[in-house]
Amino acid sequence: MKQISFPALDSQKLYAGIQEIEEYKRSHQVSELLFHLYCGVSDKEQVSNVADALMLRFPEAKIVGLSSYGEIDKGKMIRQDILVSALLFSSSTVQIITCRNLKGHEGERSKKLSETINAIPDVRAVEVIVRSDQIDGISAFLGLSHCNPDIKIFGGVPIGHDIANDDRMIYTKEEISGDIMVAILYCGKDLFVDADKTAGWERLGHAFTVTDADGMHELR
Repeated sequence: MKQISFPALDSQKLYAGIQEIEEYKRSHQVSELLFHLYCGVSDKEQVSNVADALMLRFPEAKIVGLSSYGEIDKGKMIRQDILVSALLFSSSTVQIITCRNLKGHEGERSKKLSETINAIPDVRAVEVIVRSDQIDGISAFLGLSHCNPDIKIFGGVPIGHDIANDDRMIYTKEEISGDIMVAILYCGKDLFVDADKTAGWERLGHAFTVTDADGMHELR
């Protein structure tokens, strides 16, 4: 597997990233191409333009994304940009399943999703992206516990850019929505996936002192 990442709002950087992917594909066997878009902007048109540019050059690719904040590319923080992460697999395959109308049916829908996943051969891991503030996240993930125990489950949630406005979104090839759950299935007989977790926060970067503020926001 090969990972290639690049910021995409600057057209020169976007097409430089596209060229790097094309060069890799010319010299390596690629069974599957998966794009993750980590969107540090909330403008849906900008996100759609980047996705369209990628799919125009790689129509066979899978694509998924979510609103995020504090993207890091090659060890450097980037802000108000869209970070593209391309995963190129040599023999593994990827499937994307979108679950809709979850609210009030979280446990039932995620259990059914588990049954679908268990019926697909050689699933090694499932990445889940969901807005846990919109649904009963505990019930949803308890439903996913019905997956075969050797399947690794991991994932994340979209992060908003503005405390005052609800702009957290999940992106797929078909839609941009805040009311869906996306499951990305990583499949392959020779694919090995490990998952781990850590608890607690570690400071990243330098300490700063607040010297001025325009109002206050109370976080709940």
